[in-house]
Amino acid sequence: MAPHGKICEGDPLTIDGTAGIVYAGSAGVETPVPLQNDRLRLLLRVIDALSAQDELPGGHVGKTWQIRDIMLHGSSAQHRPDREHRQIKHWPVGVGRAGKGFSALGPTEQRQLSEELLSFRLDRGRTDDFWIWKGLRDSLLRLLLKNVGLGRHPEFWRPLFDPCQAVLDKPGSGAWECRNEARVQLVGEEFFSLNYHVPELIDIAAIRIYWAVECENASELWRIDRTNPAGEKLLQGAANMKALKIVINDAPVSPGLLPTVYNSLRRREYFWNWYSANEIFRREIVHTLMKRRPVFSPRIRRLTERAGLISKGGIITALGESLLRPSTASERARASTRIGW
Repeated sequence: MAPHGKICEGDPLTIDGTAGIVYAGSAGVETPVPLQNDRLRLLLRVIDALSAQDELPGGHVGKTWQIRDIMLHGSSAQHRPDREHRQIKHWPVGVGRAGKGFSALGPTEQRQLSEELLSFRLDRGRTDDFWIWKGLRDSLLRLLLKNVGLGRHPEFWRPLFDPCQAVLDKPGSGAWECRNEARVQLVGEEFFSLNYHVPELIDIAAIRIYWAVECENASELWRIDRTNPAGEKLLQGAANMKALKIVINDAPVSPGLLPTVYNSLRRREYFWNWYSANEIFRREIVHTLMKRRPVFSPRIRRLTERAGLISKGGIITALGESLLRPSTASERARASTRIGW
């Protein structure tokens, strides 16, 4: 500090944003570790106990798991438009070029998806659904990136369509009830080959997530990043969610069951494993199914049939096939004749 307690131009300062105190000079910065705090450790133990017993309080399932994720894995990226696209002022016009990982979304499909999502609109009081949406996406990406690796997202994830082709034309009108000149955008993505890559999810091949968001201007749109030669990515946009639909193995989850289903999925990472619960090894299931015309032992037949890997007639199902061979985003896009909502 300058003589007589004066601060001169160029002198370093340190600001404690939490306490609102300004210090003269440079101070070291320490990143707090949540689990070093006694109260946070106690909170984590309480959350663990409630999660393990499937007794999380209703209306707070998503928020509770979000707190747990932050303490164990750190804070994830905020949902905001990418800086590169903030200066875009015009709403997209026309149909964009085809992508590698998704099918074209024509006017008929856009209208059909919009009408379907209207029945999954979120009530203003159901704020926990946002945290369920965020927690499900973050946890799936974390598990898949850990097991598959960075830069290999086309092996387990794809956008279902270009969201810039799904911006509703009439702003502030219709059943969506937007504010001012805001518009509703429809977004969809799919996590696939889940049972192949994540052992905890033996009975889940794919999870599709559809959501509608309100965008006040074009810079808030979700967009496709086509710069990756392996496959597209989804650039984050507005988080003002209007509707949410989650489809697991082609079966939509009803809004009333969403917290229960989400909690059940999240518990598998920490508290429940299908193979351990049934005292069987993964390779036993895989080797049996790989015979194509397998002779099942009574026990394996019972377990695989219960998990949906084989039919009652002993035929390997699509779910069982997905356990043996992973798909790619391009393969799924070529095979798609409809979006599948």
